[in-house]
Amino acid sequence: MPTELVSGRIRATMDCAISGVAIFALAFGLAAGSAWADPSSTRLSTSSNPSVYGEPVSLTARVAGFGSGAPGGKVTFKKGKKKLGKVALRAPVGDTVLSAAENHTCALTAAGGAKCWGSNGTGKVGDGTTMQRLTPVDVVGLSSGVAAIAAGGSTSCAVMDTGAARCWGGSVGDGTSAVNTVPVDVTALGTGAVAFALGEGHNCVLTDTGGVKCWAGSNTFGSAGDGTTRPRLSPVDVVGLASGVVALAAGSTHTCAVTSAGDVKCWGGNGSGQLGDGTTADRYTPVDVKGLPKDVIAVGAGTVHTCAETKTGDVWCWGYNGQGRLGDGTTINRTKPVKVVGLTSAVAVTGGATFTCVLTNTGGVKCWGQNGGGMLGNGTVTDSPVPVDTVGLGSGVAEVSAGRFGTCAVTVAGAVLCWGNNIFSQLGIGASGIFDTPTGVVGFGAGTGQVQREALFSTTGLQVGKHKIK
Repeated sequence: MPTELVSGRIRATMDCAISGVAIFALAFGLAAGSAWADPSSTRLSTSSNPSVYGEPVSLTARVAGFGSGAPGGKVTFKKGKKKLGKVALRAPVGDTVLSAAENHTCALTAAGGAKCWGSNGTGKVGDGTTMQRLTPVDVVGLSSGVAAIAAGGSTSCAVMDTGAARCWGGSVGDGTSAVNTVPVDVTALGTGAVAFALGEGHNCVLTDTGGVKCWAGSNTFGSAGDGTTRPRLSPVDVVGLASGVVALAAGSTHTCAVTSAGDVKCWGGNGSGQLGDGTTADRYTPVDVKGLPKDVIAVGAGTVHTCAETKTGDVWCWGYNGQGRLGDGTTINRTKPVKVVGLTSAVAVTGGATFTCVLTNTGGVKCWGQNGGGMLGNGTVTDSPVPVDTVGLGSGVAEVSAGRFGTCAVTVAGAVLCWGNNIFSQLGIGASGIFDTPTGVVGFGAGTGQVQREALFSTTGLQVGKHKIK
């Protein structure tokens, strides 16, 4: 997916097909006065390749600010002189520049490099050691050129600007069970990676063709989604998801995918109903979540619960409801989705192990569920079965990511803040204890963390044949 700067605009090209052969070339610029992105940071992906005529083709353009704050403006799609649509850049629907996991955290710098901190027993911090890190350290070999970052139970992964996929820690998808304390290439993915969703023992990747591939060192619950329970040490295709997927999220042993049609499909462990199909039976291949609106754009997964966000800003959750992590005002487990109480403004959702958080359309953060370690960030350690405001983050947040014992956010100015129980140093603040309100991560003040925005565009207005979209 090569990129170049053309006439003051960021230009990127990608290939896809509609019932045969079609070529898409896409260009976009940012509004006057807004932050400009380095062209090498531009990432484009399509929901389906090849595309079937009559079905919507969804394109995602992602732009990084590189130390200048959040990029602004709109992306205009044209075919020749005909304008197909104009879409405003918005907050990404999933983890891109920041990812909090079970006991470690990773983030992207303004220069496009990767840093991690916290527990490091499997080398998942990526600094070439297995030493716990109290504050952020550089990931070896990833000082620039990183487009997206993800942290999981024993693994961390990065998508490069080129679309290459690299992972470190345990279960890195290289066909072996070796622990790698520095990044290695994921087997057979080439340059087609868009985003990762990492669980506790399995890992999945969304490709630029809208397909999903997973691997699992222990595939007991069918977490790899290939219809078996055999261990998979390198990526395999998830059954039925060769194209059409726009977002992913992984829990402890399950994964959920959002399709371009606004549906959600899940697979893997289901002992608490976290797959949302009305049962508690494990599923080795994807099943439809029952009872959701048909306009879902993102999912977030906790250990044994899942939540989905709709275009209208509503959030629906299902699965285990201990401590009120489903947000419906109760602690009753749900095998089908229930609506989160009093929330109509979500633009992104993230599942912590035992709690959930959202980014609102005002740039604020709201969380609910378990709070014994202060992970809701509301100045208390009291659980809440309904959303509460995170102190000091009513606006100005670009991305939020929830882990097991804490939560982190990157502001539109590029600062990274974390809160919760810092038992594994995963908050990156250099001190132990419970921090029930947001606290600055060492070395990640304003202008040092990366901020990204994305534009989502969908069209059914293209005929069979060749097209150049500009």
